[in-house]
Amino acid sequence: MLDKVLFLGRKGCKYSKKLELYLKKKTKFLEILNTNKKNKNLKLYNYQYVFCFRSHIILKRNFIKKIKIAAINFHPGPPSYRGIGCINYALFDGVKKYGSTAHLIENEEIDKGKIIDFVEFKIKKKDNLKKLLDRTYKSMFVQAKKIIDQLVVDDENLKILIKRNIQVKWSNKINSFKDLNKFYEISLNYDKIELQRKIKATNIGKFKPYIIFHGKKFLYED
Repeated sequence: MLDKVLFLGRKGCKYSKKLELYLKKKTKFLEILNTNKKNKNLKLYNYQYVFCFRSHIILKRNFIKKIKIAAINFHPGPPSYRGIGCINYALFDGVKKYGSTAHLIENEEIDKGKIIDFVEFKIKKKDNLKKLLDRTYKSMFVQAKKIIDQLVVDDENLKILIKRNIQVKWSNKINSFKDLNKFYEISLNYDKIELQRKIKATNIGKFKPYIIFHGKKFLYED
């Protein structure tokens, strides 16, 4: 059993809920915070581990220092896609494979810590944004369970995971919310294929690609 754990998940996310329930079976003391907020004051409770799953919260340096062993984040993308909107960019780029990455949170920098696991899967031709998101979150959930099980057996397994993935490196580029918002813009110079790729990579629910024409913003509709 793990000792004291803080789980930071996403409100309304079924995989966050599943991982929360799984952690309850694996820990002596579990504190849970499912939120969609970016800024949240966290108590310094001397946690053994902190697990972040689709959480927007950026851990502060002084909080990280108080964690006994490690803070681990499950990133919805491969190391080649850092920051926000990874799946959007991957679909537009037309890559053949995607994945999820587990890494240490060592400071306040995003997607920067030592990688402890990387899972890869093929992108299917029928994958749209919604389908690929769900497959990615499922991959993260399975990945998280696997890592938690190894840590339950022995904390030293964390060092083994780090050593095993030492050759897996993050890309230098990191995308922000500002970058993603700009990415949603459809260029009036796109040909038909580029337009279809952009729609496939950005159209989901209330989020829609758009064009700017004579200073006016027009949203795409199916």
